[in-house]
Amino acid sequence: RLLSRKHRPLSRQHRLLSRQHHLYSRQHCLLSRLHRLSSRQDRLLSRQHRLFSRQHRLFSRQDRLFSRLHRLFSRQNRLFSRQHRLSSRQHRFFSRLHRLLSRQNRLFSRLHRLFSRR
Repeated sequence: RLLSRKHRPLSRQHRLLSRQHHLYSRQHCLLSRLHRLSSRQDRLLSRQHRLFSRQHRLFSRQDRLFSRLHRLFSRQNRLFSRQHRLSSRQHRFFSRLHRLLSRQNRLFSRLHRLFSRR
């Protein structure tokens, strides 16, 4: 009796070939999956790179702005300190003047009293 092609026992070589074919197809499947994953990873990395470069541009711009602000504030600070020195000098001058004038005023009033008695 001849067995149908399906049920005929496979020759050793045929078995090895089918096994090898199975392994190759499995390998192909895994490789294609790996390829998909790596391309996805590539896309994600490029996106991340774009985001990082944008962020870097923003940070550098911010840095430039902060340095400009710092220069402005330091200039303003110098001006304020100069102004403060001037005003304190002026204050000292006017207080001395005030003391002198009040002393002079007392002297004049004393003199006035002396002369008005006569």
